[in-house]
Amino acid sequence: EVWLMGAATNLFALTSLLPVKISMGKVKLPTDGLLILNAFRSGTVETQAPMALQVVESFRGLWLSIGDHTTLMVSLLGAAEACVHLGDLERADTYLAEADSLAESSSPSAQAIPEITRASIESSRERFDEATDAAESRFRSEGRQVGLWLVSMSRTLVLLNKGELSEAAAALSELATAPILNSHPPLRVALVAQQVFLAIRQENRDEVKRLTEAYEPWRKRIPSTSRDLLVDKALAHFWTGLGDRVEAESAYRRTLASIGTLAEAWIKPEDRIRFLDHQSAVLDEARSCLEENGKGEEAERLISPSQSTPMEVQSRDDQAFASRERRRLRIGHRMTLLNLVVMLVAIAMERWSDGGPKQSSFFFGIGLYFAVRNFVAVMLMLAGFLQRRFQPHARSNWSTLILGAACLAWVSAIALWVMGTPAPRPM
Repeated sequence: EVWLMGAATNLFALTSLLPVKISMGKVKLPTDGLLILNAFRSGTVETQAPMALQVVESFRGLWLSIGDHTTLMVSLLGAAEACVHLGDLERADTYLAEADSLAESSSPSAQAIPEITRASIESSRERFDEATDAAESRFRSEGRQVGLWLVSMSRTLVLLNKGELSEAAAALSELATAPILNSHPPLRVALVAQQVFLAIRQENRDEVKRLTEAYEPWRKRIPSTSRDLLVDKALAHFWTGLGDRVEAESAYRRTLASIGTLAEAWIKPEDRIRFLDHQSAVLDEARSCLEENGKGEEAERLISPSQSTPMEVQSRDDQAFASRERRRLRIGHRMTLLNLVVMLVAIAMERWSDGGPKQSSFFFGIGLYFAVRNFVAVMLMLAGFLQRRFQPHARSNWSTLILGAACLAWVSAIALWVMGTPAPRPM
C-alpha cells in the first residue's frame, strides 16, 4: 500500500513527459518530454537567444564559486553568439572577452571553442585568420570533424561578407558533401541558411524561392527564433529591393513574429528595450511595407507594442501577471470550497455508514486528507492576503500554491480509493 500511495501521489510527475511548453512567468519552458523529443529528432535542444544570455547572468556566480570554468566559458560563448544573432555586437565582445579569460583554466578539449566563436564575430581579416588557424590546428589534432566543418563554414562566411560570391558558392558546395551532415542536423540547417544568404547576395530570384522552401521544414524540426529572424530579415530586404510587395510583406510578418517572440522572452524590461532598440530599423521598414500595401492600421497594431517605453512594458507585464493571479485564485478558491463540501460529506458518511469498519475507515481517510489540504490552502490564502495588505506591489505566486494544495487533495483521495477498493476475486 505504501508503494501504491507513493505512485498515486506522484502521478502528476508523469505530466513532465508530455511534449509541450509551459508558461513560467514571462517565459515558456519545455517539459522533459519535449526536450527528449527534440534530442531524438535533431540531436539538440532549443535555446532561445535571450535565454542563453539570462542563464549566464543567473548562474555565473554559481559556476565561479564551484570552479566550473568550462561550463561558464561555453555558456559565455553561447551568449556571445546569441548577441551576434540579436545584432548586439558590443555585448558579444564583452562576453567573448570574459570567455577568453577563462579559456586557460578550462578543460583542454574546450579550449578551442573560443577560437571558432571569435571567428564568427571578428571583422578584422588578420585576427580572423589567426583565430581560425588556431581552431583548425586543435580540431585536426583531436580528430574533431564537426569542429573542422565549423571552421570551414566560418571561412565561407568571411568570403560571403567580403563579396567573393563565387568562392563562397564553391565553399558551400564542398561543405554540402560532408558526410557528417547526415548525423548532425544542426549543421545541415546552418548550411541551408547560409545558402539562402548566398542566393540573396547573388540576386537569384528563383534560387531564393527554392532555398526558402527548403528552409521551411527546418523551422519546426530545429527551431531557432533568432536564426529565423536573420533569415526573414534578409528575405524581407531582398523582396523589397525587387519591388515584390507580397513576398516582402510575408517576410516582414514572419520577422515581426520572431521579434515579438524574442521580446517576450526577456525577463528584465531594460533587456527587452535594449533588444528592441537594435530592431528599430527593421520595425520601421515593416511598418512602411504594410502601409504601402494599404494595411496601416494593422501595422500600428502589430508594431506599437514593440516600441513601448520601459514604464509601459513594466505596466503591461504587471497587468498581465495580476490577471493571471486573479484567474488562478478564483479557481483555487472554488476548488477549496468544493474540497470543503467533500470533506463534510465524507465525515457524514463515516459517521452514519453501515458498511463496516473498512468502509468507515475509507470515509474517515478521505475526510482527513481533504481536511489537511484545506487547512494548508487556507493558511496559504491568509499568507497571500497579508502580503497583498502590507506589500501591495510585491509579486507572488500564492495562487499557484493554493491551486496546487487544492488539487493534491484529489490526488490523495484517488490513491486512498484505489487502496480501499477490493480486488476482484477470480470466478
